[in-house]
This record gives sequence, structure tokens and C-alpha cells, in this order.
Amino acid sequence: MNVDFKHGHVSVDMNDLKEPDLTEGMSDEELFSVINHSDLESEKITAPRYSYWQSVFRVFFRKKINIVMLSLLGLIVLMAYLYPIFVEYDKFGVLFICRMFAVTEDNTLQGGVEQVVGKE
Repeated sequence: MNVDFKHGHVSVDMNDLKEPDLTEGMSDEELFSVINHSDLESEKITAPRYSYWQSVFRVFFRKKINIVMLSLLGLIVLMAYLYPIFVEYDKFGVLFICRMFAVTEDNTLQGGVEQVVGKE
């Protein structure tokens, strides 16, 4: 290939673009010889060990927003367990509300706050 930068001229020889012939110089016996085939050898993988989940976690933890959101989720779950320990509340308050209402035979609610507080 000849390149002339001053005049912007490029000349390419077509023989330079051809791929080399790999079979050149080989005898017919080498070209058409029988190759031993082993099913066991063909199943061997030469690639390094690959763990799908390790790759997933590596990609996940590269982004800072993923770490922030995972920390926020962990904090919410942690508070769901710790909050009832530090805050006093009535564990049986729901039972009192359920006793205020009664279901009749026609599946309607009977009772309510009026019975507990009184009608005015």
C-alpha cells in the first residue's frame, strides 16, 4: 500500500488484501488425515470457572444507588422488628375493636362505637 499524504493519493495493491493460504505447502496426507475424536475431550471447557450469582452481585454493588436503596430497605425491616420493643402499645387493642361489632345472620354489622360511647 502506497500512501501519498501531500496529494491525498492512496494506492492499494489487491494482493496485499488477500488472506494468506494456510494450507499452502501441506501435503495431501496432512490435509486429509483422520483426526481422533473423543467425546470426553470435546466436553471439557477451557474457560475459567464462572459463577452467575457472583457476577450478578458484582454488577449490582457497582452502583451506589443500589447500595443506598438496599440499606434503606434493611433499615425499614430492622425498624419493623425493633420499634415494637421500644414503643409501648396495646397488644390487645384490636380485640376490643372486634368485640364492638357483631355480625348478624344476614352478614351485616350490628353495633359500633355508639354502643360503647353512647348515643346522643
